[in-house]
Amino acid sequence: MEPEVFKKAEIIYKLVGDEIGVDREEFNRIIAKLVNGFHNKRKGKAILSRNEAKTYELLIRKKYNPNTVYRWILAVNSPQDILIRLKSGEISIREALQLRNKIRQQYSTNDEKLIQEVLWYVGEYVL
Repeated sequence: MEPEVFKKAEIIYKLVGDEIGVDREEFNRIIAKLVNGFHNKRKGKAILSRNEAKTYELLIRKKYNPNTVYRWILAVNSPQDILIRLKSGEISIREALQLRNKIRQQYSTNDEKLIQEVLWYVGEYVL
């Protein structure tokens, strides 16, 4: 049995697709902007496009908290190994998001180290 988060995410994707006409990728971008730059007490600083404003109004009108919807979308779009564990009920949404963030941080740290090494080698051998 799939956790409710997958059903809820599908409902949201369908609702936004039918009412506003944006695809999943566009909706993922919109909800990230809404939550990170608009909904969290920065309403006066962010300028929303027509689709972003419509999406925000639709979620509020249908009584969906944008922060909660964003968490659902992040969970559903997690790496495959996390999705399998989430679907089987082995981990909760909170744990899935924590694992997702941990993986992102590891990749970010490794990327930064790689960039620093490349810059060092370029400075050492090319310049």
